[in-house]
Amino acid sequence: MDALQHCSLLCQCTTEVFPMLVFSVVLPITIVLIGFSAWFGRQSYRSLSLAVQRLTKEKEVLQNLFPAMAQAASVEAALEIALREICQRTGWVAGEAWIPSEDDQSLRCEVWHCNATGNVTECSTLQSFEDMTLGTTFARGEGLPGRVWVRGQVEWLQDVSQLQSSIFKRNISAEQVGFKAALGVPIQHQGKVLAILVFFMTA
Repeated sequence: MDALQHCSLLCQCTTEVFPMLVFSVVLPITIVLIGFSAWFGRQSYRSLSLAVQRLTKEKEVLQNLFPAMAQAASVEAALEIALREICQRTGWVAGEAWIPSEDDQSLRCEVWHCNATGNVTECSTLQSFEDMTLGTTFARGEGLPGRVWVRGQVEWLQDVSQLQSSIFKRNISAEQVGFKAALGVPIQHQGKVLAILVFFMTA
């Protein structure tokens, strides 16, 4: 049984349970991401309240996202939809989804998304970071994904390129591709962290 199958069992992704899980996850995450996006200054919002107002206006988008995720064939597919939609709506350059191993001792990146909006060149510049990410695992408490996993709380890093590797393991690669801000968000169900979403911005 691989990590995604294990996560599927944990999610109990039946037609009744998975949609409820999706709904409980999508709206809070999107609010948090738009708020941090506004704080970082990448959006034209002057305050968090304006960011939330923008979210309200995008209610129809979220309503479309919910059934799309609920009907996804797998956890991986649902996470890909979440990463794509959140990046496109909030301006994050890239997103990744980390899932615990079957023995619950390590994390592996199962989904990576580049928000290039049609710019293939932009995505190609992130290839080295993507390759490193897909070849990396984190133990509990290690790196940004590992800390979010253990604490079950959102974590914001203002400039990952300037941090020590003990805090952000991929700091050198992040500096090479121009990543600055990073945000880690846990996806939880019944008190258990099922996945960690991490998002990045450039300067």
